[in-house]
Amino acid sequence: GFEEALDVAKTQDVIIYACGENEWQSGEGSSRANLNLPGVQDELLDELKQLGKPIVMLVFAGRPLIMKKYKGSMDAILYCWFLGTKSSEAIYNTLYGINNPSAKLTMSFPYCEGQIPVYYNALSTGRPFIPNEKYCSHYMDIPNEPLYTFGDGLSYTSFTYSDFNVEEIENGFKLVVKVTNSGQYAGDEIVMAFIKAHSSNIARPERELKGFKRVHLAVGETKNVSIILDYDAFKYYYLNDYILEKNVKYDLMIGGNLKTLLKELITIK
Repeated sequence: GFEEALDVAKTQDVIIYACGENEWQSGEGSSRANLNLPGVQDELLDELKQLGKPIVMLVFAGRPLIMKKYKGSMDAILYCWFLGTKSSEAIYNTLYGINNPSAKLTMSFPYCEGQIPVYYNALSTGRPFIPNEKYCSHYMDIPNEPLYTFGDGLSYTSFTYSDFNVEEIENGFKLVVKVTNSGQYAGDEIVMAFIKAHSSNIARPERELKGFKRVHLAVGETKNVSIILDYDAFKYYYLNDYILEKNVKYDLMIGGNLKTLLKELITIK
């Protein structure tokens, strides 16, 4: 069907390319060693790219696929997963700007299969990554971070964060940050709060998501967004109990993605 697809695409202004896995290629009993697009989907996409038209890629899948080849080469990527009976309406509304997307990835996308497992809340290592240092935890042929990280997700507008403050309250901490819609469309932003322990009696993750809040902002609007982290948010499970260590320093971080987090240092006394 390549020729038919190409003939249709030649008459269009924009190509919407629906691709991905079929329903039996994800889920229980459906492990795959190679997480690229199955079959000849890549070959058709390569021929469509030769037409020089904008391409919007719709990916239907039950897992993160290897997307390195398409990042930067597609004009837009909408990761559709496997949705339900209202999926066509949701996809249509997002493609045509009726809906301004606000979703964030709930899992990391690897550069390649050799990077798996990759996740935002990995445990700290004894040899953390240092640029240009050979004897540390890193890859020689790909970046250390995922292709797309937990919490990534674009909007048709943009948001900026400023004036991050932490207030100690009776049973924990109140995180407050100013969020501004700095783009040209009204939209929702997902504000995420993370913690990182500087020390602990057990290994703790590099980051732990402990709160999030959705906020709607008109063009140019600024709102103060607050997230409460009570002391339970700092506990960890050990030997059949939840432990709150005292005299431990924590980084409290807030933002819309992992790359632009604002940070404040606190101590639980």
